[in-house]
Parts: sequence; structure tokens; C-alpha cells
Amino acid sequence: MARFALGIGRCLPRKNPSSLRCLSTLKSSSSRVETIRPELDTDFLLASGKTIPKESIQIKYSSYGEDPLKNKPILLLCPSMSNSVFAMDEEATAENGAERGWWRKVVGSGANFGIDIDKFQIICGAPLGSPFGSTSPLTINTDTGNPWGKAFPQVTPQDMAKLQALLLDHLGIEKVFAVIGGSMGGMQSLQFAANFPNRYDRFVSIAATAQTSPATVALRSVQRAAVRTDPEYKDGDYELGQGPKQGMAVARMFGTICYRSPEEFTKRFDWYPTVGVGDVDNVSFEVERYLQYQATKFVSNVNYDANCYLLLSKGMDMMDIGAGTMSFEDGTKRIPNDKQGLLLSYSTDRLTPAEDLERLSETLGRRGVSVHYEVLQSQFGHDAFLIESQAVELNMRLRAFLETDASIYGGHGVHNVRALVKELLLD
Repeated sequence: MARFALGIGRCLPRKNPSSLRCLSTLKSSSSRVETIRPELDTDFLLASGKTIPKESIQIKYSSYGEDPLKNKPILLLCPSMSNSVFAMDEEATAENGAERGWWRKVVGSGANFGIDIDKFQIICGAPLGSPFGSTSPLTINTDTGNPWGKAFPQVTPQDMAKLQALLLDHLGIEKVFAVIGGSMGGMQSLQFAANFPNRYDRFVSIAATAQTSPATVALRSVQRAAVRTDPEYKDGDYELGQGPKQGMAVARMFGTICYRSPEEFTKRFDWYPTVGVGDVDNVSFEVERYLQYQATKFVSNVNYDANCYLLLSKGMDMMDIGAGTMSFEDGTKRIPNDKQGLLLSYSTDRLTPAEDLERLSETLGRRGVSVHYEVLQSQFGHDAFLIESQAVELNMRLRAFLETDASIYGGHGVHNVRALVKELLLD
């Protein structure tokens, strides 16, 4: 098994050690989940110029892999909009039920996984604004003593990346080996790469964009309209746990169409309508029933908060790696030439088309940043990086990119992936 000699996480003294159990209590292949309240000297400043009271900041995170940190490279894993901190399966405990890991075929123990927790320490923090435990419309505004609700300020992936950096600060981690994410997580990884250039060696962005296109904004705007036009939305003043369930269901149905592809729907569902017994006017199609199932699951099982949904949806539309600079190109200049990047798109992704990351790859390449950009073939659209049957192709590239052993493709992440792809083509 290859040993890693580069990119070992460097650790700093923890600012508030009393608020966090020591990570050295971790055992091999074990996990932990915790919500922290970092001690800040000032309020949390957003890219918009607005602030969140420092006392209101909390971060939920999970950690996978064995201790000590100093002997293993550290990976920062950024979840997407629909994903919690549970990248791996979690057994039920006295406090919580079992959790199905959203990247259970990608993150795990052993060489079959793209991210092997036997080799890496994984830190996975819930994004700012998400309903999965970090500061959001669901948490308490310490200035009022009530949940933020619709008053929560608009956030962007740049703000989310800043919260991930704050998590690392609190854990005493100066630098990670790589920052990784897909979809909204991939936006966070790119913003982390641009805004914290001294805190990582490699970055991975999957099914994401460095600057949201007008076409993508158009798609998400329809979802937001579906939520807001539901009378139960009540201009965002609904009771927690309630809200615009019908609007959220329609938004999810439309989202599922955007997240998947016509190719998949054509292959997966038949056209032949089902006629209700004794009612020839009651006609439905298989794909309609699938969309309704996805909507019901999202509204009833996940019960995703509407204010969080609207916040993150608009936040992704505001993704711009050039934010705070004069242009897109100037924004990419904040990624140093000594970094390595892995940019992966999917052939049927119509939410964040492949040309989005291709543009970033070409811009970085002109500056001499070592980047591997590739369009993976899949019928599953934007969601392909989450589909278990698609994990094999993704895992091969992640393993190669994260490898540093010179005896395996030379140990250079980008060269590793290119050598792998060449082998696959020859086969």
C-alpha cells in the first residue's frame, strides 16, 4: 500500500480547547459528529458586507479516519445543498437514528474507495445556511433570541468557504492536503481554493461551476417561484417544521428534472400510460409517479426547510470566483501556480453544463496552474456524482489525483489522472 509523504496536515493550537473533545480519541475507521461554537473576536463578515453576530455562529461537522492527524493527510469535504455531514453510513445511537451516507460508495475504508479513510483524515462541515446543523435560518439569532427564519442574510459559496476555514481554525488545522466537493460543495471547494491559497495543496470540484450561467439561474428561479407562490409560505413567516409543502414538492419535482437527464428518463421509464380502474380520464405516466415519489420523499422524509432552500438556491446563483475582484480571470489568479486541480463534469448535466468547468480549466491552464479537466460520460445528469452505480469511474480518478507515491504514476496528482485516463483509453 502506498505511503503518503506530502501534504501532511499541519496543526495549530486550538483556540478554545475546552469546547471540543480531542480528535486523538478517534480510532481507525471510526467517526464522530459534533456541533461547535467557535470563539470569535468579531462578528462573522459576509461577502455582502452584512454580518452574523459572533455568538450566533455554530458549525456541525463530522470527522472520519484514525488519529494522530500529524501522520495522515487531511481532506476537507464540502457537502452539496441536499447533503448533511454524513458522507458515510452511521449506525443508530441512543441519541440519533441511523444515517445513510450520501457518498457511501466514494468515502470508506479500503482501496476500492476514491477517498480511503485508512489513508486520510476527513473533515466534513455542514455549509453555512443549510438545514443540517450549522448557522442557518433554523438556528437562533442571539440578538433576538429567536430562530433567524427569513431574516437570515443572503450567503454565497464564498461565505460557505469562509465558514469551512473557520472550522479548520477551531480544530487547529493550518492546512489540508485537499479540499473536495460536488455541486454546491464543488463551488465551496473553488472558493476555498481562491480565498485560502495557503491552506491546501490540491482542490477537486465536481459537477460545479466557477460562475453560474444565466441558464442555470433561470432553472433555479422557477423552483424558487414554486415555493414562494404557495400560500403556506406566508412570506417566510411559517412555523418551523411546517411551511409551503406543496410549493417545495413542485420545486423538487422540477429540480429532479434538472438534476437528471432526458437520456435517463427515456431509458428508465416507458411511455405507456396507466388508466385508473373505472376512470378512463384518470391517466398517469410512470415518470410522473417517479417525480411525485421524489417530491413526497423530500417533503415528508427530509422536510427540507423552505427558507434554507431559498437561501441556498439564490446563493448558488451568486457563485462567482471573481467576487471581490475586477473579473472572472482576476478571481482565478488567486489560485497559485503551485496548486493542482481536478475538475470533473458530466456529459448530460444540464444544471451546470460541462462548459462551465471547461472555462475555468482553460483560464487556469493559461496561467500555468496544473489542472485535469474531464467530462465523464453518464446518463444520470448533474446527480451522477451521487449515484452509487457511477462511483467506479469517479473513484478511480479521485484515488489517482490524491496519490502522492512516486511509484504510482509518478506521484503528481494531475499527471496521475492523465496517466490513468490514457490507460483506460488504451484498454
